[in-house]
Amino acid sequence: MVSTATITGLTPYTGTFGQAEANHLLRRTTFAVTQTRINDAIGKGLEGSLNELFQPLGSFGEPVNPYFTEDPNVPVGQSWVNAPAVDGVNVNSYRGRSLQGYILRHMLKGGFNISPRMWLFWHNHFSILGISERRVVYKNYKLLHDFSLGNFRELVKQVTIDPSMLNFLNGNQNRAGNPNENYGRELLELFTLGKGDQVASGDYTTYTEDDIRAIANALTGWQTRYFNQEDAALQPEAYFNSNRHDPAPRQLSHRFDNKVLTVAGEDAYQEVIDTIFAHPQAAHYLCRKLYRWFVFYEIDATIEADIITPMAQALRANDFEVAPVIRLLLGSEHFFDIQHRGALIKSPIDYVADATIGLGFEPEPDLIMTYGFYRRMHVEAAEQLLSVDRPPSVAGYPAWHQAPQYNRIWINASTLSSKTDFVGFVTNNGIFHDGFRVRPDFIPYIAGFDNPTDPNDLIEEMGLRIIGDPLTSDQVDALKEILIPGLPDFEWTVEYNNFLNDPDDLDMREAVSRKLDAVVSALLNSPEFHLY
Repeated sequence: MVSTATITGLTPYTGTFGQAEANHLLRRTTFAVTQTRINDAIGKGLEGSLNELFQPLGSFGEPVNPYFTEDPNVPVGQSWVNAPAVDGVNVNSYRGRSLQGYILRHMLKGGFNISPRMWLFWHNHFSILGISERRVVYKNYKLLHDFSLGNFRELVKQVTIDPSMLNFLNGNQNRAGNPNENYGRELLELFTLGKGDQVASGDYTTYTEDDIRAIANALTGWQTRYFNQEDAALQPEAYFNSNRHDPAPRQLSHRFDNKVLTVAGEDAYQEVIDTIFAHPQAAHYLCRKLYRWFVFYEIDATIEADIITPMAQALRANDFEVAPVIRLLLGSEHFFDIQHRGALIKSPIDYVADATIGLGFEPEPDLIMTYGFYRRMHVEAAEQLLSVDRPPSVAGYPAWHQAPQYNRIWINASTLSSKTDFVGFVTNNGIFHDGFRVRPDFIPYIAGFDNPTDPNDLIEEMGLRIIGDPLTSDQVDALKEILIPGLPDFEWTVEYNNFLNDPDDLDMREAVSRKLDAVVSALLNSPEFHLY
């Protein structure tokens, strides 16, 4: 698909910015896109929309205890992020569920802002798993949130001494005389440079095996402590233990111009990261990942030369601040090329967001219902292969890195079955979780349409809002057959107007509602709904 796109480099886009363009921009940068947001973007224009996307998002506060009554340190409704463990009580279980709901709420209610999408990008890039201490996992989430549009080099420094990453990749076991190379290897291979092609034994185009060993030695001495402690004064943390640190100079290979790392002690990791970021591939590697995230997964020689290289140059020119480079890409002719629209398969997060929040689903303003609803979104996405707190490996989710399938991995027999079941919940009985139900009601949803009394206009606008693109005449006819099977158009007009004249008639409300449910179900099950 990329091979037929117009390769215009990063030339600023100067074309029309209407429904199609606003839809494309917002679906690639935000979650749960609504027609209201699209109209807002059209009114702002491209430049104004980019300004809005890159505004600081702020915070949703801290995750709280939504319902668990057995934690004596955290009353229901209070934050647990600094609360200690409790002897004999598995507080990490409820805190984990709370964190899942908190993160999904942040993502799906982020509105006209790119930060939630970038948090997911960094979560995939710096995957952690297997950490039972939820306070540490929350701190990792907050780190990635705070740096979602910040400085890549500084983020790598912070991740290097993040207690969750130290635990996950055994950096806390890395000590003088017995270095652990796990983090040093992933730092080069996955987080900054990429492995590159092998040119000799232990020598790749970006680094060598000797570089991994040298970097591991430089990073010795960092440990973690106070995980799952019952004393509130002992918060889980990373700390530097000089007795476990190897202060000797470390020789790097020709891949780093034979540089010798000489900084010893607590700041040695900063010299390591600065040295890695002097390597030209540091900028290229991140820019390839950003391109695949926002545009398309195939990168050929032309894309590499005309898109990735200018992005990398801009990243270095901005001292590794990511926001200017992302904005440059999103405002380009290349990003808005028709070949890139609807060219990606939605991630499970996008899928559940568009099928719920995008259709007006909202829990009541109740603590238990709010956390329960968004945790259910987490569960549904996890069943479709994306659990935001349990990535499958240090490499992240395969759909964002595994060639040649890439995002086609999101679609298989199992995930399609899960999606179909989910649509059934959305359009029939509603969303159930933790003792609550959010029921569908598409009558208020269509009330804001331009002309919901006409079945053709109703279906066309419903398709535009749900699919994101205009329906064909054949699609309109097929959906109208679901709405008013075998009947003339005026039958819907009469029925809907009768309901509007007597909205308290439960039988009429139920009849209208069932027909709308059926049309929405057909749209959510259509192939086009899977794309963005």
